[in-house]
Amino acid sequence: MFGFGTAALGAALELADAAEQIARQLDVPLIATGQSQAGGTAQLQVASIVTRPGWRGFVTFNATCSPGSIQRLGVEPSRLPGVNFAKDLDPFVGPNTWLANGIGLQIYIHADGSGSFVPGASFVNAALHPTEHFLDSFKDISLSAIVESLLAT
Repeated sequence: MFGFGTAALGAALELADAAEQIARQLDVPLIATGQSQAGGTAQLQVASIVTRPGWRGFVTFNATCSPGSIQRLGVEPSRLPGVNFAKDLDPFVGPNTWLANGIGLQIYIHADGSGSFVPGASFVNAALHPTEHFLDSFKDISLSAIVESLLAT
């Protein structure tokens, strides 16, 4: 997130390497997922092994990760394979904050439950909705319906 590594991050990258090897042995695709900092770590894990065959990408929710961390691995952040579902009203890492995620494809989830490739809410409005950062704020959202509607356009 802030450009420095920890033993935990090193372990996460080693686990990504091990998971990629197991997926290759089993001949199954490998997809990383996570929310908030775990989502950012999933994005970093993908970036660490994205050039290998069999890797499919990430699915994250309100993820936080520094694009600089991805760039240091030799990957352009916006071209990393995967999707980050970002709540417009997330005041912490939403699209209108200084920690906004720009890694992979961004699908913005609006207050009415719809989604688009364009953010909608202002930071002031997001600041009034702190719980929109949490994973359970997605529980009544049909991500498949949002993705289907975006593919239809």
